[in-house]
Amino acid sequence: MIFNGGVDESLNVTEELLDLVPLHDITTGVNLLEAVEGTFVRFDLKWEKLASVATDGAPAMTGRLNGLIGLFRKKLQRLCLNFIHVHCLSHQESLCAKSIQMQEVLGPVMKIVNFIKANGKTHRQLQECLSDIQCEFGNLPYLTEVRFLSRGNVLTRFYDLLDVIQWFLDMKRESFPKLYDDNWIADLAFSPIWLST
Repeated sequence: MIFNGGVDESLNVTEELLDLVPLHDITTGVNLLEAVEGTFVRFDLKWEKLASVATDGAPAMTGRLNGLIGLFRKKLQRLCLNFIHVHCLSHQESLCAKSIQMQEVLGPVMKIVNFIKANGKTHRQLQECLSDIQCEFGNLPYLTEVRFLSRGNVLTRFYDLLDVIQWFLDMKRESFPKLYDDNWIADLAFSPIWLST
């Protein structure tokens, strides 16, 4: 999978799937480079615009001599160009999550989301409530431990629905004191920003 990302003059960031190239049998650095070069030709991309490359940790990707990154370096040096290699974003995101110590915010959010979603009746009642007030969101997403960025999505949606969640839980006579703690709410408000940096 080859993704294309960029920043325009207004600093708007875009990222999209550019190409999906099937690799059959052997996937060496040379095969990977040929696939990328083919995509550059097919979409008329300029090597001068390449600023960074993100790969997983497979040797065929990261090898200094015969991996995709090593071959990229050789190719771009011949063109008098340079780029930054970013290794395995998912692992970096996971390390970031551990260093930020978000459990103070994530713990109560997970407890509340799980309380709502674990019981089918309670979950349906929240969905009906959101529909009745014509909320732009129809549900709360689950927190996915595998993907670190899902935490930011859950926290953003939770914060956006905070007033409704408070009202809904009060109506159900469920007590979650953190929902009324101004310091915790301030941490909740800023936590998606920490997670996206």
